[in-house]
Amino acid sequence: MKKVYVFLAEGFEEMEAVTPVALLRRVQEGVVDVKLVSVTGNKAVTGAHGITYMADLLFEEIEDDADMLVLPGGLGGMQEIEGSETAMKLVRQAA
Repeated sequence: MKKVYVFLAEGFEEMEAVTPVALLRRVQEGVVDVKLVSVTGNKAVTGAHGITYMADLLFEEIEDDADMLVLPGGLGGMQEIEGSETAMKLVRQAA
């Protein structure tokens, strides 16, 4: 099964996170496992337009076995991801 992590940080662009999750979760069951991952240390993460989403996992709970990473934009969200050395290590590894 392919594993996809969608990183969420405060101020993320909601549509850039929700759209790929919705599409990938519609793939045939057992083919893609998509998880929302909070890089904030809290499973509740608020996007750029004030909508709060519940992540499936905290960043500390994931393994480095992702087949794909999704990094939604948004000024605050991208800055928080870029500021996390462990998140950037995983991004560099995926690249």
